[in-house]
Amino acid sequence: FFFQAEDGIRDVAVTGVQTCALPSQIESWNQFLSQPHPVYSAPNGVFRTREVTDLGLPIAKLNGIKVEGSMIIDFYKYKGVKKVPDDITVEGGISIFDAEEMGKNITCTKRLIIKEGLKQIPEGSNIKTHTLYIEDVSNLTTIPNDIQFIDLYIRGREFIRLPDNLVVPGDLTLVMPPMMKTLPKGLVVRGNLDASNIFDTMKPDKFLKAFPDDLQVGGTISGYFPWGDIAAVKFDEFKQQLQSFKGKVKKGKSLKEVYKRWKVFL
Repeated sequence: FFFQAEDGIRDVAVTGVQTCALPSQIESWNQFLSQPHPVYSAPNGVFRTREVTDLGLPIAKLNGIKVEGSMIIDFYKYKGVKKVPDDITVEGGISIFDAEEMGKNITCTKRLIIKEGLKQIPEGSNIKTHTLYIEDVSNLTTIPNDIQFIDLYIRGREFIRLPDNLVVPGDLTLVMPPMMKTLPKGLVVRGNLDASNIFDTMKPDKFLKAFPDDLQVGGTISGYFPWGDIAAVKFDEFKQQLQSFKGKVKKGKSLKEVYKRWKVFL
């Protein structure tokens, strides 16, 4: 069953004024969403859940929907249970605002962006996306090991750790998640690892524990490290630099002395 919103429904979604909703609009949505496999063609390429919830319909009405275009799941001013709908497929990206519970069986072909609100994603949620993007305003502290993605981008202000034995099929980008201090054991990054600025304020003894011995990176690694700013070097070269740094610490140079040299780069 295929459906495209009328202008009146879009106007209500933009203004947030529920009093403009007509019974015919609510009837149209109810009829559309009651179909076994509703397919929604998003006007202007973006479907906002408030097109439905601002009409007074519960977010759960969107369970099972397929969206042709991107989807913004927005719980701002929503009075019901702030749970992301289940069984949704989006041919585009998804942005999630102010959610309290993650849904199950979610697939999107571009970026899944987690913004403020959501504090955890349970194991077994069956989430598939090209890029999992943890925004700086996100309240997530970690992610489960079973999310299916290609690239992983993290800058969450509360993000603490990645799960052990995580495999990133593409690139892993870590941009200043202030609470994250180490990489997990068994981490495999088949693409590039960008660790921009997340270790730049660590003292050397902390830094030496940040990179596990079994870390694997198939592409390049970049970031700011005690011996300088690395734009992008092969992982083998990085390991040599890391071993050299460890050797200088072990060969009688105090951590204080090494740290003093490091601060020149800051």
